[in-house]
Amino acid sequence: MIKLASALAIALTMTSAHVHADGISHDTLTNTDSSYTTRPDSHAPIRVMGDHMHKTGEFMVSLRQMKMHMRGTKNGRDSMSDSQVLATQNTNGGMFAMLRVVPEKMSMDMTMIGAMYAPNDNLTWMIGTAFKDNKMTARSYSMMGNLNGTFTTRSQGWSDTTVKALIKISDRLHTSIGLSLPTGSIKESGLVLSPMNTIISSRLPYAMQLGSGTYDFKPALTYNLTLPTASFGAQVGGTFRIGENSQSYALGNEQFLNIWTAKPLSQNISVSGLLSATAAQDIRGKDVLIDKPVQSAQTIFYGGERVQLSLGLNWIGTRGVLTGHRIGFDVSKPIYEDLNGPQMSHDWQATLGYQKAF
Repeated sequence: MIKLASALAIALTMTSAHVHADGISHDTLTNTDSSYTTRPDSHAPIRVMGDHMHKTGEFMVSLRQMKMHMRGTKNGRDSMSDSQVLATQNTNGGMFAMLRVVPEKMSMDMTMIGAMYAPNDNLTWMIGTAFKDNKMTARSYSMMGNLNGTFTTRSQGWSDTTVKALIKISDRLHTSIGLSLPTGSIKESGLVLSPMNTIISSRLPYAMQLGSGTYDFKPALTYNLTLPTASFGAQVGGTFRIGENSQSYALGNEQFLNIWTAKPLSQNISVSGLLSATAAQDIRGKDVLIDKPVQSAQTIFYGGERVQLSLGLNWIGTRGVLTGHRIGFDVSKPIYEDLNGPQMSHDWQATLGYQKAF
């Protein structure tokens, strides 16, 4: 967290220095300008949450569709072949000393719904949840290392629910204090092809579960800067698990840093760039029913560091019945990964979203 906070401070210092060097007045920099909320770049890229606040009495609804695709395996920064994964110790024990199942690819589709309401100019409430559809394809190998075949598992359902309070510090800065409620299932099961070449029912790995199972504290600090021809923003925050869940484990704590910029191309359209850095710990504890010889069932093979670069488009309606309607699109790819042990590498992520304030 200290490293991320330091990076945010440096980014904000550099931005402020650039602004004052250009001789732009303080009034121009604030987000209280009447044209701010009608500009296409007045919101962050669509995949950033809690980036803006609302004025007294305003209410906003949002709908996002996100798809994330993962493929292949990495240990640290290096890709791993199936043979290298199969030579990795199975920390779950049992009759298989080494891993025998290798994930090939995984997709996660999320339909996220959210709402924001401002009882006054200094406070905005935010609530959101998501419907998840996880799908993983993996290859099963025998004890001797011969390929048994490929199989696919799937989990679907509602994820956890997050409630946040966004609190204004200044015209450019606000903090948010959030709590994630464990409304998502952590007992999802499916049919898998075992190393014995039989189809069995098993509790799915941690990455395939729909929620964390714990109450999670989610603080963040967000900075916004609006210039006549562009906008900038930065956000630092994290997710901190409170205790263990009902299955005796807790997902790793996470920290993140988002830095973005956007530039209007017209009255309705803007383009954006986003740099996202995340750092996560491995899993504490263990679900005794998640015990198969696959990397995603090993608690030590979670977490690591990742940096992603995103490009996006934002559109806002400014005439007639379309006034105030917003549509955003964002696509990202990792430019750096340093992962804890054998785990799946991120391939790409895309988000399409709609927002409307009343």
